[in-house]
Amino acid sequence: MATLVVLMLVASPDKAAAGGPVFGVMLAAYLAAYLYGRPRLAAVGIGVAATALLFGLVAIVPPVPGSIALAVVFAAAGAAVALWITREPVMALHAAMSSVLLTAAAAWALVSYGPERFVPDMVGSGTAAANPLLENRIEAPDPYVGLLAIGALLAIVIVAAQRVRVVAARPVST
Repeated sequence: MATLVVLMLVASPDKAAAGGPVFGVMLAAYLAAYLYGRPRLAAVGIGVAATALLFGLVAIVPPVPGSIALAVVFAAAGAAVALWITREPVMALHAAMSSVLLTAAAAWALVSYGPERFVPDMVGSGTAAANPLLENRIEAPDPYVGLLAIGALLAIVIVAAQRVRVVAARPVST
């Protein structure tokens, strides 16, 4: 996540002032969830597998989706698999969070630096833009910031659930 934040801010320094604090808060939420939540490797692996399946589909049928709907479907499927395997709802949330984090990073990298066939047509072919490909590369990662925000909300839920679990497990002193 930290690498993603740095690359996004370096690629568009004009957005750094507005986006820097937001990405910082999201980074803190993700770090808290991974460090405080202590996910099982299986849950993170399932999230990575869900992202790999999504981008396997993108490799077969380009471009990267212009909306986050398909990414949310794959993250939810990964969460369902993690819930089925681990029988722990918190691990399912970890799988979904891992999937959306990796999906946002991979989508951003593909549309910003990948071949032209992976860049969705966001601005339309009939626009008066001097360089439509450049405009599409600028606009295409925007929906994935929302995906990062969804993942940050999942991270907050994970930390809250872990906190409730810790408080409930404390012995009551009389």
